[in-house]
Amino acid sequence: MMFQQSAQRIIRWVAVPTKAWCDAFLRLRRVAISLLLVAFFLVANVFSQDAQPGVVVNVGLPIDDAAQRQVESAINTLRLAATPQTGRQTIVLQFGNPGDPASGADTAFERGLQLARFLTSESATDVKTVAYVAGDVQGHAVLPVLACDQIVVAPGARLGAAGIDQAAVDPVVQLAYESIAERRRTIPIGAVRAMLNADLELARISQVDGGDLFLSGAELTALRDQGKVWKEEQLAPQGELANFVGSQMRTYRWATHEVRDLDELATALGLSQLIEPQSLSTEKSHAVLAEINGPINRRRMRRVHNNLADAIARHDLNYVLLHLNSPGGDLNESLQLGATIASFPRQGIRTAAFVDTQAIGDAALVVLAAQQVYMSPDAFLGGPGAASIDAAALDDLGEAIDQIARSTGRSPALLRGLLDRDLNVFEYRDARSGRVAYFSTAEHAARDDAPRWTRQGEVSLADGIAAEQALQLGLISGIESDLSNVCQTVGLDEIPQRLDERRIVNFVENLGRQVWLPRVLLFVGFFMLSVEMGAPGIGFPGFLALVSLMLFFWIQAAGGTAEWLEIFLFVGGVVCLAAEVLLFPGFGVFGVGGLVMLVASLILVSQTFVVPNNAYQYNQLTGNLIGVLAAIGGMLGGGLALRWMLPQLPFFRHLMMVEDEEEKQIRAENEAIVHWDHLQGQRGITTTPLVPSGKARFGEEWIAVVSDGPMIDAQRPVIVKQVYGNRVVVEELFDEGAGP
Repeated sequence: MMFQQSAQRIIRWVAVPTKAWCDAFLRLRRVAISLLLVAFFLVANVFSQDAQPGVVVNVGLPIDDAAQRQVESAINTLRLAATPQTGRQTIVLQFGNPGDPASGADTAFERGLQLARFLTSESATDVKTVAYVAGDVQGHAVLPVLACDQIVVAPGARLGAAGIDQAAVDPVVQLAYESIAERRRTIPIGAVRAMLNADLELARISQVDGGDLFLSGAELTALRDQGKVWKEEQLAPQGELANFVGSQMRTYRWATHEVRDLDELATALGLSQLIEPQSLSTEKSHAVLAEINGPINRRRMRRVHNNLADAIARHDLNYVLLHLNSPGGDLNESLQLGATIASFPRQGIRTAAFVDTQAIGDAALVVLAAQQVYMSPDAFLGGPGAASIDAAALDDLGEAIDQIARSTGRSPALLRGLLDRDLNVFEYRDARSGRVAYFSTAEHAARDDAPRWTRQGEVSLADGIAAEQALQLGLISGIESDLSNVCQTVGLDEIPQRLDERRIVNFVENLGRQVWLPRVLLFVGFFMLSVEMGAPGIGFPGFLALVSLMLFFWIQAAGGTAEWLEIFLFVGGVVCLAAEVLLFPGFGVFGVGGLVMLVASLILVSQTFVVPNNAYQYNQLTGNLIGVLAAIGGMLGGGLALRWMLPQLPFFRHLMMVEDEEEKQIRAENEAIVHWDHLQGQRGITTTPLVPSGKARFGEEWIAVVSDGPMIDAQRPVIVKQVYGNRVVVEELFDEGAGP
C-alpha cells in the first residue's frame, strides 16, 4: 500500500511538468509553422510576379515528319525570343492525351531517334525540355521522352513497351536507347532495356548495404549471384515488355511531378502559364541569308566577310542562315570564314546552315561552324574536294579546326577526318557511363582516362559522308528537303533577305550554278566563230561568238575559277591559230601550240586546280575535258552540217553564195591566170616541208605545190599527179632520192 502511494506521487511529480513542457512545445511549433507559412506566401508572391511563361507543344502520335518539325521549330522560336533577362526558358512537350488510343507504337525508329538527338544536341541546350506524358506512350515514341531534361506524368498515363513493333532487338537500336538514356538519366538504363527487350526480366533491388537499383538481364543475375540482394520486387517478368503507369514512375522518382492537367503542370514547374509557340514575339529578330555557291576563293570570301560585317553594323542582326553548295577550294579561306561564323553566338547571333547538294573538301569547315546544320537527303559532306589538303597543312591549322568543332559541340576527330582522308577515326564507348565518342588513335592515347574507353569500330570518312550518316554521327541537326523547310524548322517565318544586295552578282552566280549554261555558251561561241570564218568579215555570227565567249569567261570569273592565266592562254591560243591560218599556211608549231593553249584555257577556267590530286579533281578534269572536246567537235560538225543544210532550205539559201555549173566554169577560167599544165607528170624535189602545202623545184622553176597525202619532208623527190590551173598536186617518190 505504501509502495503504491509512493509510485503515484512520483508519477504526478513527473507527469505534470512533462505535460506543461509538451504544451509549450506545441505552442512554439504552431508559431513556427505560422511564420513559415507567412514567409512561404511572401516568397511565392514575389516569385509569381517574376515567373515566366512556358511553351507547350502537343506532339502528335505516332511521331512523323510534321511532328518533328513542329518541335524543332518551337524550340528554335523559343531560342530566338530569348533575352538575357528571361534566362533559360522551358518548353513542355506533351505526349499523348488522356483516353486517346494513339500511343505512338507506329513511330519509325529513325524518326524517333532524329527527334531525340535534336533534343540532346547543342541546339537545344539553351532550352529546358519537359516531357509531359499525358496518355499512353509506346513504341519508339519513348525515345524523345527519354531525351527530355525532365519527365512529368498524368496519373493514368503509361510509358514503356518501346519494342512493341519489333520481333527482335537490333543492337543498333538498343545502343541508341542506352545512349539517350545515359545522357539524361531520368529513367535507369536497366528499365529502358526492359522496355525494349521482352527477354529481359526487370526487378527493383534493395541492396544489403542500402540503396535501390533497377536492374535487368546480366546485371540482375550477377547481383543475385553475389548475394547482395536484401529485398527484391519484380517489375516486369521475362517475356513481357516493361510498361509503367504514371503513379509508379512518380514513386520511383523517375517523374518529378504527377499532375492532372496543364494548369497543375505550370504551377508545379513555377511557370506563370503555358502558351503556344505562336504567341512568342519574334518581331525584333532580324535574319540574313548568306549564299555560297561554287568554289571557295579569296575574292568570294572577302565579299562574304565584308557583307556580314556590314549587315551586323547596319542591322539588329540576331540570325545568320548559311546556304552553301561548294566543293571547297581554299583551306585557309574556309577556316577564316568558319571561325567567324563560330564566333557569332558569343555576339548574340545564332547560326544555321543548309546544304542541298554538297559541302565537300574544306567547305565542310564552313558548314560545321554553324550551330545547326541541315542537309537534303541527297547531299554530301566532306571528302575530296577542289583543294588538295595535305596532312602538314592540317597539323599547322589543327588547333583552329579543333576550336571550331568544340565551339559547336561537335567531335574534332570527325571534323578532321572529313578533311584528311589518311586520318583513321574510331568510335569509342565509355565503360562506366556507356557514352559514345569519336577519337583518332593519337587523341585516345593522349587522354588521361584512356583505359575507360573501349574501341568499337572505325568510322568511314575518307570519301565523305551522306546525310543519313552525318545525322547518325551527330554532325547535323536534321534532314530537310529545301531551304523553306529549314526556315520553318529553325523558327523563321520566311526565307531571309540575301546578304549580298547586288543583283547583278546574284544573277551571275545563279547562272553559274547551271552546269549546262557555260558549255552551251562555249558551243555557241565556237559555232558562230566557224560560221564567221566561212564568210569573212565582221558580221552577226562574229559578234554573237564574241558575246558568247565573253559571257562564258564572265560567269567563270564570277565563280572564281577564271584568272589571268586562263585568259592569257585563251587569247594566246586564238592568236596562234590565226597566225597559222593567215601567215604560216599548214599545220605547224603555231597550229598545234594554239590548239593546246585553247583547250588548256577552257579546261582550267572550269576548275580551281591545275594538276589533279584526288578523286574529285580527277572526275572534274575528265568531265571538263569531255565538255571542251564535245564543244569543239560540235562546232566542227555543226559547221559542216550548216554548210550542207543551208543551201537546201528555202529561206536560208539566199544567205549563201551557191554557184551553178556555168559560174563554176567562168570562175575556174578567171582563176587560171597562171597555167602549169606542162608540169603534169614531171619529177622534182621539195625545197620546204609540205604540210600539206610548200614549195618544190622542177628544173629551174620553184613552184608552190600541195601534197596529195601525208606531210613530205624537204629534199624529198616528188612527182606531179594533177594540175588544176595554178594548183599543183604532188606525191612523194620512194624509189628515187633526188630530183632532175
